[in-house]
This record gives sequence, C-alpha cells and structure tokens, in this order.
Amino acid sequence: MVLTDKFNSLHTELTQRQKVIEARALLQNVRAVVEETNSQIQEIAASGSFDTIDTEIKQALIAGWNVVKDAKTGFEDSIIAELLDWSS
Repeated sequence: MVLTDKFNSLHTELTQRQKVIEARALLQNVRAVVEETNSQIQEIAASGSFDTIDTEIKQALIAGWNVVKDAKTGFEDSIIAELLDWSS
C-alpha cells in the first residue's frame, strides 16, 4: 500500500503540473489575441473609419476597445509578463 500511495501522489502532482502548464498556455493565447485585436482596431481607428459612424455606435466600439486596451495593459504587468515569457 505504501508504494501505491506514493505513486498515486506522484500521479496527482504530475496532473496538477500539467494543468498549470495548460493554464499558462491559455493565458499566452489570450495575450496574443488581445495584442492582435488592439493592433487591428487601432489601424481601423487611425484610418478614420470611426469618424463617420453614428455617435452611439462609435462610443460602444470605443468602450469595447478600452476593455481590450485594459487587458493589454494588464498583461504587461511584470510578474505576468515574466510568467508568460518564460521558456525552458
């Protein structure tokens, strides 16, 4: 039983570590999507496309864009960047 318990413990630890690596990969993916989305919206805004649309629609788009910019800023936090930029 002792050996089985130890092996079960190792298996549980391995599973937890794999889930942590998976969570990191998911966060890396979200960061990449946020960065690309921000860049594309910035290009659209710079082209003047927002200048000719209804004010309420423009405000809603800008509010959504602000959420994207806030997320981008959040990912730039040093501890988050260190985690997501780490490589073995």
